[in-house]
Amino acid sequence: MFNMAYCPNCKAAIAKDAVDCDVCGTSFGPDSWLPLDALPQSRKRASAATLIFRFGLAAVLLPLACLVLGMLITAIVPGCRCDEIAGCDGCGVNRFTTVLLYGGYMGGLLAILFVFPAAALLSGLVAAVNRRKA
Repeated sequence: MFNMAYCPNCKAAIAKDAVDCDVCGTSFGPDSWLPLDALPQSRKRASAATLIFRFGLAAVLLPLACLVLGMLITAIVPGCRCDEIAGCDGCGVNRFTTVLLYGGYMGGLLAILFVFPAAALLSGLVAAVNRRKA
């Protein structure tokens, strides 16, 4: 167990003092590759279905975060008031606050109604197709 190493090319188990790998033929030496003491940890990649679902979730959360930020600005800044027709006044960054409030509201609403359900449906279809292939 303690005398084992791994080939850096094919990840096969080899002796620590091996000159070459029996599986792939890689040569080991001071001027070439050296056997690995342990296998490197491989990163698990997210599936396409997971990425699509995360995109749909982000499409909802980002506009809603803008809406919350706009609401915080109007609540914190004294004299800041906003309405649907005139926009915002007295906020210091009036147009920015208007965009945050109404853009966040409309963007979040549209994302909740259309983008997220479409992403969830597409994610489910991709997952079903991938399960069927396996």
